[in-house]
Amino acid sequence: MSLYFAYGIDLQNTDWLAPAAALLKDQPPPQPSACGVIPDCALSFRRSTLRTNAMFCSLADVAGKSVWGLLINLPDNVLAALVDAKSETHERVQKTVTIQRPSQNLPLPTQLVIGEKATAICLVPKVDASTAVLPDQDLLRQILGATLQLGFPINYVRAVAAGGVGTGLTVDDIKLKGEDLTQQTIEQIYYKAPPRFAVYATQKRVMVQYADDNLLEAKQRGDMASLNGLRSQISGLIDGWQNHKSRKKQCKAAKYNARVAAALNLCLEGDGINAFSALQEVKADIVDERASWGRFEYLMSALVAAFFYCVVMGGLQTKYGPDIGDALNIFRAAQAGAIGAFFSIAIAIRQRTVLTDLRWVDNAADAALRITIGVIAAAVLCLLFRTNLAPPLSLGGATSTPVTGPAVKWDIVVTFGFIAGFLERLVPDMLSKMATSSGNGTPKK
Repeated sequence: MSLYFAYGIDLQNTDWLAPAAALLKDQPPPQPSACGVIPDCALSFRRSTLRTNAMFCSLADVAGKSVWGLLINLPDNVLAALVDAKSETHERVQKTVTIQRPSQNLPLPTQLVIGEKATAICLVPKVDASTAVLPDQDLLRQILGATLQLGFPINYVRAVAAGGVGTGLTVDDIKLKGEDLTQQTIEQIYYKAPPRFAVYATQKRVMVQYADDNLLEAKQRGDMASLNGLRSQISGLIDGWQNHKSRKKQCKAAKYNARVAAALNLCLEGDGINAFSALQEVKADIVDERASWGRFEYLMSALVAAFFYCVVMGGLQTKYGPDIGDALNIFRAAQAGAIGAFFSIAIAIRQRTVLTDLRWVDNAADAALRITIGVIAAAVLCLLFRTNLAPPLSLGGATSTPVTGPAVKWDIVVTFGFIAGFLERLVPDMLSKMATSSGNGTPKK
């Protein structure tokens, strides 16, 4: 017979004995002999990296912690069957267990004495076939129900309710260039106060290692919950800066990460209100900086679009100018419209609502569209004046210069083309008024 230590989810039922069911079919199911506790050990959780992707309870060496479980006498062939059935994901280890009060099912066997130590066999997930994770709520509820039913000490029940230690990682384990829970390399440590907390940065974001004490860890997680939304938004806003080839952007990411770390430190020290305000300020500053770059990209996109239209229209004038005669003014008006539209954008860029540079495609499309509207508006206004569809206009006194009609001069065309591009709503509003008027000037009913 061998002494087996059952812990974690195995306390809920005897399903873990299923691989040895054939050996036990003619025997009564094994019953717990006593309760036991493994000192300097903590309940942790791992997820299989193999096909099953299942979550397992495990044991992590943590000073000052303990794991409670049941001691069960198993026949050697039953234990061998269990070990063989789980050999792909688990390994057999020996642990020194301190005997505690007997279970309510059986009297304490004579070979087990309360307070004495015994060597027991237990199965733990293989490190190379699993990865450390935080437990899900369903698994915690199952383990909590079993611990309450067995009457384990209230402090241990509270530790289970708080999620155990999750991974066995302690605050003191957070070291520069080491790995954290997510197996990310620790690039910088901002604050470290063992055993209460540590605030550090990986290549992706600023992270927190909570307290070694389960109850304090649960309180810290609750306090931090109100900040998680802002933290995620800030991480998204600076995404790509930390690993960018530009040293300037890397420095920006480091600056904002340091401010985020300072805010998280405030929260962990108990000042959650100021921590929230600090993160809001960080987010606002990043958005302002992103919007500033967005305005610059918007302006450059408008400049490129205006330059493109001027070059295209100039090329058309060069190629077809001698053949199209007075129609050349349309190309001149379009060029002036492109310049006017860019001038309008440049003047109002500070007041204009522009998306951040994360949406640079939308910014570029909107800038190019405004330049295009200016080009079209200028060309249409030129046609309206030349065909006398617009009301007759003239400039000057006795020697007035006609603005409408086929004899309009090129400088007038360019001037009104610029105005049409600058005031992009001018031509659409003019067309709208013309469409709502009758031929004799009386508004339509």
